[in-house]
Amino acid sequence: MEIEYSSNNSGGSWWLKDEDWKALEAAGWWVEWGGMYFCNSKWDKIPASKEDCGMGEKCPGHRKAETAEESEDVRWLGCLAKCAKKDFATVKEALEEFERITGENVSDEGCNCCGAPHSFSWEGGYCSGEDCLQYLYSNVPSNLREAVEMLNKSAA
Repeated sequence: MEIEYSSNNSGGSWWLKDEDWKALEAAGWWVEWGGMYFCNSKWDKIPASKEDCGMGEKCPGHRKAETAEESEDVRWLGCLAKCAKKDFATVKEALEEFERITGENVSDEGCNCCGAPHSFSWEGGYCSGEDCLQYLYSNVPSNLREAVEMLNKSAA
């Protein structure tokens, strides 16, 4: 299944560095360098170096840049990329690989106004922040009270 990662500027800064995006690509992730443009969009004009794909309203969208180096000129709010995707057998595999490559913790909550810095989506599913824990571990409590009750039961 295709798992898509989306980065959030939580707390006023990007959690992934340029090297992290490059490492994801080196590991086989398709990185959305510089964001996307759509040929038919009245808001997002085609970059001068690109041509209309001719699909009109059915335009699937195109990366603004094909490489990290090209993305330097079209950074989105300062970052080289905001999304990446790759096929995995399970969500757990995707989350574990992402953590291994970037050194980030997929369950980080980020700041309370901006939300989690890392989100993952796939057909029929989504997780970010602490919601990711249920895909990494079995028998994960859904809230703090449930966690305390589980601890108390195991201590008894």
